[in-house]
Amino acid sequence: NASYYIITDSTVVRQTASGWTREVYFLAKAYTYRGKKRLSNYKIFYNADYQDVEILRARTINDEGVFPADSTEINDITAPGYSEATKYGKFTHKVISLPAFDEGSVIEVHYIIRTKKDFPVPFGGMEVLVDEQPARKVYFAVASDVGSVNYKSISGAPKPKLSGGVVSWTITDYPGAEMESQMPPLREIFPTVLYSASRSWTDEAEFVAGLFSRSTIPDSAVSAVAESLSAGKSKKEAMEEILYYIQEKFNKVSLNPNEVGYRPNPAGVVFKNGYGDSRDLSALLIAMLKAAGIEAVPALISDAGAKIVNFPTVHQFSKVVVKAKVDGKRIFLDPMSEYAPPGHIGAAQGEKAFVIAPGRESLVPVPPFGPDDNKVIFNYTLDFDASGNLSGKVITTAFGDLAGSLRAMFRHAKRSKTKQKIERAVSNVSDGAKLDGDFAIEGMDRNTGEAKIEIPFRAENYLVTQGDMAILWLPHSPFQIFHIPDVSADKRKFPIFVGITQTFEKNYNIEIPTGYKIVYVPPTINLKNNVGELHLSSQYGDNTCQISIRLTYNAKRISPEDYEKLKNLVKTISSKKYRLILLEKI
Repeated sequence: NASYYIITDSTVVRQTASGWTREVYFLAKAYTYRGKKRLSNYKIFYNADYQDVEILRARTINDEGVFPADSTEINDITAPGYSEATKYGKFTHKVISLPAFDEGSVIEVHYIIRTKKDFPVPFGGMEVLVDEQPARKVYFAVASDVGSVNYKSISGAPKPKLSGGVVSWTITDYPGAEMESQMPPLREIFPTVLYSASRSWTDEAEFVAGLFSRSTIPDSAVSAVAESLSAGKSKKEAMEEILYYIQEKFNKVSLNPNEVGYRPNPAGVVFKNGYGDSRDLSALLIAMLKAAGIEAVPALISDAGAKIVNFPTVHQFSKVVVKAKVDGKRIFLDPMSEYAPPGHIGAAQGEKAFVIAPGRESLVPVPPFGPDDNKVIFNYTLDFDASGNLSGKVITTAFGDLAGSLRAMFRHAKRSKTKQKIERAVSNVSDGAKLDGDFAIEGMDRNTGEAKIEIPFRAENYLVTQGDMAILWLPHSPFQIFHIPDVSADKRKFPIFVGITQTFEKNYNIEIPTGYKIVYVPPTINLKNNVGELHLSSQYGDNTCQISIRLTYNAKRISPEDYEKLKNLVKTISSKKYRLILLEKI
């Protein structure tokens, strides 16, 4: 399955008196068209405000000869995904367009990235040594000319060698890996090295706090708005009001602070600009909370929800959030997530955060939420006429992160667009279903509490009849905000990562059409294991039927050993015998 084969991938990172360098030598052979596409335009990412790149060699080697890339084939472009971030820095891809490169060609690239000492990120890093592609040899080394370097091998990284002040890791004859759907962050499953010049989390905290502290002082404009938003409210209400104000009013620029640095713009400047990245909006949130008399400090999280190792480097994190203290309780706030309720920070829930408060506990657990904190409930009322036409109503009620998904769909949608989205939701319920009357939407204008949508619908000839028998298929969900994992593979090598624990409920209240009786309903299910739970219950009388289904994920990570348990839950709920009612004419 390999698209290319790595012959040699060598990286040496060295801390110097003027900053640090990263020297890379890469030699690989393209096997397929996909490999050709990935290698023929070789990209080097760097921040041109603090870094420069020297190309020592770039050439193609194939049966026709050796073809060096000339200066016209090496160009700087704005890195994809960073077009809105140019106001923050020169995030650049140096693109080497290799001449005469095709399937079977070999790429040889050798370059050095030099980082200036004033780059506002502490020296250190996280290096995933190998992943998908096979490799003959991968070499990674780190050294320092100005002090010692601490390091840690995780996720199966080999034992390092120490020679002449250089610490190195070597992997040979790596067979590659077949990637799977919904894998955890790569650092958790592939050999990875962490390194840092810091001896403790306190060193890292002092570095970042020194860049942050002045930016979190509220000026008069910031204080005035904070005081207005919090007037007459409790501390908890004021915190919610201020967080929502920033989430709703300010444009967001997604940047990893390890690429742009940890020095935010002053809160007053962010307030005036009306936009910010996670550093800026966190600085503004802290300033406004301070003005309202609420204690708050910055904290770092892995936005992807990666496990955090107790090793002092900020390079394990990717986003700045805020830790506030309200009524004696710690709560994490994410001003970058426009629809997140207070306390919800996505996949980082239940992991660890790095609190930037020198002198206090640094690496702290983020309180986990249970499955019912991120829940969606679909309540159906279904009525049939004698011809088998269905008129019904479905009420969707969502909580937590799943409520945020609904708010993202509808909060800023114009009325015409909202109706189109509702009509699309109705079509998800059943083929041929149509909106039948006025819909109602509640709870979209805030990030707290439930979000609720009520939709009336109609479907002609819904019953499937065959002689005296009829099949009533249970309608589908109108909104696909609860993700069902792909369990099509017989087995897995890597865990499945679902991000957040969550619950999905469906409740059907059905009026059976006149002239029919029920002869079959879905059988009762009560499955429970360490992965999740599935419960189904049915009850019926002469002309009514009630069916309740509840599926819960109790774990964010499902190991390959537990994959069969997840597969059993998903396959069971997807089975036809649990999705229909069988009727017979009286």
